[in-house]
Amino acid sequence: MKKISLIILSVLFLLMGCYWGKNISPKLLKSSLVVIYPPEARAKRIEGKVGLSILIGKDGKVKDTQLVKTSGYPILDDAALQIARLARFRPAKINGKHKQVWVGWTLIFKIKPQKVDPPKWEKDVLRLKDRIKKTTGTERNQLIQELFFRYKDFAEYLIDHPEVNDNKYLRFAVDQSVQKRWQLFWGTYSSPFVLFDDFTTLYPGSEFSPDAGLYLRQYLRFALKDLQGKKMFLSASLKEELIQQLKEYLRKMEKQNRETGQFGPR
Repeated sequence: MKKISLIILSVLFLLMGCYWGKNISPKLLKSSLVVIYPPEARAKRIEGKVGLSILIGKDGKVKDTQLVKTSGYPILDDAALQIARLARFRPAKINGKHKQVWVGWTLIFKIKPQKVDPPKWEKDVLRLKDRIKKTTGTERNQLIQELFFRYKDFAEYLIDHPEVNDNKYLRFAVDQSVQKRWQLFWGTYSSPFVLFDDFTTLYPGSEFSPDAGLYLRQYLRFALKDLQGKKMFLSASLKEELIQQLKEYLRKMEKQNRETGQFGPR
C-alpha cells in the first residue's frame, strides 16, 4: 500500500491507494486544503479519526465522497466530508492519461492549541489588509490567503479561551460595515464569527471565500447555541435581541449559499 501523510494545522491526512507502478497517483494540492475544525467540537475538545473514500475526477476536483469509517462523532464526520469536497488534487495518470479514480482518505482530528498575542495580531492584520489594497495578482492572492489563516487562528484561539473577550481587537480589525452590523455584540459577547463575515464581505471572489463561508455558518450556529444556553449578565431583552440577530443572519447566509453555491457545501 502506498501512503502519503502530511500534518496541516490540527488535522492529519492520510491518502492511500493501491500500488501505482509507473502510473501517477493523485496528489493533494496543499494550497487547496483548509482544515475546518468545527467550533463546537473544538470547544468540547472532541478528537477522532474519520475514514473516507473520495472520487477524484480527471480535473483534480472531488466528485463524490463516502463515509467509510465514522469517528463516532457526527460533527467530525460532517467536517471531514466538507474538507474533502473542497480539496483539490493533481489528477491521477494511468498509461499517460488523466483518469478518474477512487482513493481512501483518513482524517485524524487532533486539537492543536492556538497561541495568539491579540494586540500584535490586530496590528499585523491591519498592516496586512493595507498591503492587500496596494497589490494585485499573485501577490495579492497570497496576502489574502495569509489573512484568512490569521483570522482562522484567532477564531480558534477565542474558542480555546472562552473566558477571554477580545472583541476590542476584532472590532478595529474588521471593515466598518461589519463593525456596524455587529455593534450590539462588541461589549456583550465574544464574537469570532465576525472575522469570517468580514472576509466574505471584503474578498467574495477569493479562492478562500467558500472556506470562510463555511466557517461563518459554523461559527454563527455555535454562537447561537452557546448564547441560548449561557447565563449572562444581560437583560433578557438584550439577550433575545442578540439571538434574533444571529438567527436572521444565519438564515440569510444559508439562503444565499443554497441559491448561489457561493460559500461551498452546507
